[in-house]
Amino acid sequence: MLEMMKKKRTVSQTFRVFQEYLFFRGLKHMDLILCAAAAALLLFCWMFSMPFSEVFTSTVDIALGYSAKQDAQGLYYVVDDGHARLLCFDQDARLRYALVNPTNGEGGGLYITDFAVDGDLVYLAAFERDGALLSREVIAVFRGERCVRTITERDYSAMTVNKQRFYGISVQDGVLSYAECEDNAVIVHRITLADGEERTQRIYYENAFNAVSDCAFYKDALYIMEKSGIITAIEGGKRALAYSTRWQGEEERIPYRMSIRRDGAICFSDIRDCQAVRVNTAARKSVPLTEQTISLTVNFTYDGSGALY
Repeated sequence: MLEMMKKKRTVSQTFRVFQEYLFFRGLKHMDLILCAAAAALLLFCWMFSMPFSEVFTSTVDIALGYSAKQDAQGLYYVVDDGHARLLCFDQDARLRYALVNPTNGEGGGLYITDFAVDGDLVYLAAFERDGALLSREVIAVFRGERCVRTITERDYSAMTVNKQRFYGISVQDGVLSYAECEDNAVIVHRITLADGEERTQRIYYENAFNAVSDCAFYKDALYIMEKSGIITAIEGGKRALAYSTRWQGEEERIPYRMSIRRDGAICFSDIRDCQAVRVNTAARKSVPLTEQTISLTVNFTYDGSGALY
């Protein structure tokens, strides 16, 4: 009984203190603290373009998703919101973090074109716009919402560049690879992540900057997709036709983005028939992975057993 009386007295005292604070006329130290906390929260929401309601939730709506991938830990990554945001989810669809309007510490927010995941690091291929042109393009490394370092940066402010030059960023066996398209060449960059050593290879490719629409790496091979619908495999200095919209029955396809499955299968998104398809080079045809999708890209789960689009 005595214990219950003590508890009632404590509750009553707490209520009285709260009542006195609520109806007190004038400012107290607590008012300033609460205002500062509210201002900081609103500033955070404004800087990262996050709806206020999402600050207190572990879920978020995907807005016009562009590309999705899965890492070795089973986490899912999605680029959405006009290429301005990268979301990380666990296998239960709970939001781990949101990288919004990313920047590598220079200039403004970056437009994400592609990314690769290795451990807790995300390698972003992105560029900054200057009206209808690009002012710069980067390969930057992020851990969560923080930029760790910039691997490559190209300054386009003194030239006219109206589309991305970096394609196919991937991490395989501790090596970061990406392709860079110049006027008549594709530069292959391979960086050993353990020591930062970079190896480059210049491959002559006619009208590469305008003709190439995507690139992808698989082991030692580079696959180059042209806007014309031709996919060429280049390995050890040799070139081989991997796919063509000139093949019989393939004339109506419009390949847009490409991905190589873990078993080496070439897949791409067909933006005409709204399909994700797998290439059968030997049979000179493509096979739909799905009959209907509105996705512009196709990727796969880490083990290659499922498609993400």
